[in-house]
Amino acid sequence: MAVEFSYQVQNADGSTQTMGGRADRAPTWGELQDHVASTGAQLLPSTPAEQPPAQIATAAPPPEAAPAPAPSVGPSEVPAPSLGERAWNVVAPNRTFWSQLPSVGGAIGGAEVGAEIGTLGGPFAPVTIPAGAIIGATVGSGGMEAAQTALERRFGWQPAEAAPAGERVANAALRGGAFELLPLGVKTVTAAPILRSVIPTARAAEELAPVLAQAPERAPEAMQPLAGWWARNAPGGADHVIEAWKQLGDEGRQVLAGDWLPQMQQIVNATKAKGINWAHAATQGMLTGGSGFMHGLPTSGTAALAAAPAAVQAVVKAVPSMLRAGVLSPTGSQFLAALPRVGSYVAPAFNTATRIGAQVAAPFLWPKPQDIFEGPPQPPS
Repeated sequence: MAVEFSYQVQNADGSTQTMGGRADRAPTWGELQDHVASTGAQLLPSTPAEQPPAQIATAAPPPEAAPAPAPSVGPSEVPAPSLGERAWNVVAPNRTFWSQLPSVGGAIGGAEVGAEIGTLGGPFAPVTIPAGAIIGATVGSGGMEAAQTALERRFGWQPAEAAPAGERVANAALRGGAFELLPLGVKTVTAAPILRSVIPTARAAEELAPVLAQAPERAPEAMQPLAGWWARNAPGGADHVIEAWKQLGDEGRQVLAGDWLPQMQQIVNATKAKGINWAHAATQGMLTGGSGFMHGLPTSGTAALAAAPAAVQAVVKAVPSMLRAGVLSPTGSQFLAALPRVGSYVAPAFNTATRIGAQVAAPFLWPKPQDIFEGPPQPPS
């Protein structure tokens, strides 16, 4: 006995159309997908709830005699999405978080491989490493989405997203590359200023560890004059060290420090750290918080934007203050001296952790397009 079936397709111009037909048996999802793809359209997993009903257009008649098909009406038309909606659908597609995990895993693995290849850049490594990570995340995310799409078609699974396969792969690749930029942005805004102040001082402390220990008798003979000068002046505090170093003059500093003059100058510079400029942070906070309020962000989001400048300054300024205290303390200076060795192990782990956090958290926490353009669902009245 012939059965009737219906399905919905999306045409190349973005419009949707409900189709139907009769056959000896209901076709499988894969058979329908192949048939619709041959016409240049895309088979949709379901009909949107807001789409007005349309009369099903009957396909070819069955082999046996059958009544003439009922006259069909024109297909229902859905307005094509705007450019902004398309952009948001790339970043936050209408699909579950779990269905994005394969592409997320591909982005993380691809970024790790790409960053490792970027280390071969030699003197250009500061550019080739992040570039390799972004390219790797893009390729890895898009590749895993292509594999997922192929498996859905092969086994007849319902697609994770109502979009053509090529569009899904391209969007996943863009997401992987874009979310790889997030940890790079964090490191540029916060970690880079910190590292610029910590690394030179830590390396100087490593080379001058016997001097900063404030035990001249245990320092190498060549360092004992400098170690004695530091042991006499460091207990007096940062201002005392700066004034004593200034009174030596250029020639006196060269005679005292010898080959360690650049490192000693770095240590003295570390004692000149200043505190937080609260007025500047408050002005920036009003600008960023006001911008969030004008764009309709919730109270928590507006407060976070307002507090961000002060938080960044606190982090950036707190580190030089800690360096100042560290170089003046025998114990703190030994901790600073160990940082270059510890950093060689911590830095790669930190990069991987921020990469995983960004790739996993972004699709889970990012708002859906319908929440942005239509607002969150309202509670029943």
